[in-house]
Amino acid sequence: MFNGAELESLLAEYALELGGEEEKIQNPKNQYKTLRLFKRENEEGERKIFLVIHEGSDPLVVDFLVPPEIAAKMIEQYETASQSNLLDKKRAVQLVLTGQFEEADLKSFVLQSFGP
Repeated sequence: MFNGAELESLLAEYALELGGEEEKIQNPKNQYKTLRLFKRENEEGERKIFLVIHEGSDPLVVDFLVPPEIAAKMIEQYETASQSNLLDKKRAVQLVLTGQFEEADLKSFVLQSFGP
């Protein structure tokens, strides 16, 4: 089982491997917390956020984009999943990672979020 710091490192490394660019900002909801934003360039040349890691959270909290039907299903199925208030409301899911997902599941979520 991973702790928050290990999961944070694993997900950040994977997002960077996919070609994401990292930026850190202060959380607009909590000035004492830092958010790690991972962005990619879309087809129009715009840099879009695909993953948000709430730095230092334990259990780790992450926000990512998935297709709307998967977002709705995850929110319904997992008690630690909710609608993200940081990203697109229809496609974004916030997960509190309390051990219910395997490493492969988490990487799959990030890969879906990264998009084509």
